[in-house]
Amino acid sequence: MIIRGGTCKFRSLVIILLSVIVHGLLSTGHATKLSVFVENFSVDDYKASCQNWKLAISPDGLLYVANNIGLLTYDGNSWWVNPLPDNSVVTSVTFSKDTIFTFSDTNLFGGWLRDEKGIPHFIPLDYMQDDLEFELPPVHLPFPLPGIIQQSLPSVIEHVENLYFFGTSTNGLFITDEKGNILQHLSLQNQLNDNIVRDICIQDQNQIWLALDNGLARIALNPSVALLGQRSQIGRLTDAALVNDTIYVQTHIPYRLF
Repeated sequence: MIIRGGTCKFRSLVIILLSVIVHGLLSTGHATKLSVFVENFSVDDYKASCQNWKLAISPDGLLYVANNIGLLTYDGNSWWVNPLPDNSVVTSVTFSKDTIFTFSDTNLFGGWLRDEKGIPHFIPLDYMQDDLEFELPPVHLPFPLPGIIQQSLPSVIEHVENLYFFGTSTNGLFITDEKGNILQHLSLQNQLNDNIVRDICIQDQNQIWLALDNGLARIALNPSVALLGQRSQIGRLTDAALVNDTIYVQTHIPYRLF
């Protein structure tokens, strides 16, 4: 339930009422079978090109991104940009045996080793190891591809447990169950910054990453709190409180109830 506002004759009122037992609210306010929370990252966040091509996660949780400017690294707090020696576009990235390997649009292949300060440095290699997998094997689908997903031109498919993720070239991301029922559709129309999905990376069963033609997105599945609206509609968070089983959130946008 959303009560958008903030003033009455006595004091400022909360504008969002969120029951912790209610799940599946999108920013559109429609109920769905799978609740998600999307965090978008733009060039203003990671200070590189808008175009991202591939993703990889190291065992210690670092995110690596193949970007037009070079290799991006994210530790959950800070971003680093590391260009290649010839400043070419990093088109692929993979992780193997404690080392990140990249491939560029100029066919420059190599690994990245960290110095004593933790700064990665590119080491060019003449040949590619047989065990490196820049392209994962195709995902076997136990169901016919839904028509709307086919029409959206799937670009990448991943799955975790009974969830299937379809990145498309024209219509964002679709999430289905093992029978092909669409549980979520994320796009430029609701929570994503772009409709072109270049890659999907599964960090764990509750979190996935998207490489977009315009930015990056981190998606939390079944979060305890869901996004109820865009900031232009909801406003800036100013206060919050938990009372019994209900979270009350106050923002700066006023709404007169009487």
